[in-house]
Amino acid sequence: MAPLVVACDWISIVGSLVLKLPQIAATLRSGSARGLSLQSLLLELTGFTINFCYNAAHGYPLLSYFEYALLIPQDVLLVLLTLRLSGQLTAGWVATLALATGDVTMLTCFCVNLALNVLVVLAVVRFRDGPPEEAARKKAK
Repeated sequence: MAPLVVACDWISIVGSLVLKLPQIAATLRSGSARGLSLQSLLLELTGFTINFCYNAAHGYPLLSYFEYALLIPQDVLLVLLTLRLSGQLTAGWVATLALATGDVTMLTCFCVNLALNVLVVLAVVRFRDGPPEEAARKKAK
């Protein structure tokens, strides 16, 4: 049964690696976001992110949910392309968003929290089996 699970994991990972690439390429070639739903992309991105975080937090084997790590950046790229090609994302967009509040302290806090949350997720994935010495002992048994 274990070889079947590993094969399914790898098929899922390889499939998700290229799942969105044709859509990204077609969008870039056409230079238009016509046919892409921003709300759908954001919903899909939210679902992938929640599933990734849930699986990481519960210490599931990385191979069983690694496809989300490949799908999330592809969806982020599609969201950015959709925003850019629909004229909603301009060079001054980020600056405008930051000046909307005018609160540098709040924005700094947000950026620090984002960085710390990313580090927590990475730490959960890295140390899901415990400290390296303990993980090595578990594998040796």
